[in-house]
Amino acid sequence: MQIQDIDEITRTAISRVTNIVRILASHFKPLTDTLLMEVYDWTVSQVGGVRDLLTEDSSNVLVAWLASKS
Repeated sequence: MQIQDIDEITRTAISRVTNIVRILASHFKPLTDTLLMEVYDWTVSQVGGVRDLLTEDSSNVLVAWLASKS
């Protein structure tokens, strides 16, 4: 079995998606591919680093943004 290195860009994308899933699940939001893509794009443009997503303020802003789209 050969272990491959994961580049920084891919690692960051994986971390961002993981944090998005955590936030949406904690607010009982259904997970769809479309929703994940929309939220991913929004977080890239609106939120600082990947870790910033997990702050309470960022999570609340993300959930409020989703509610405003409904």
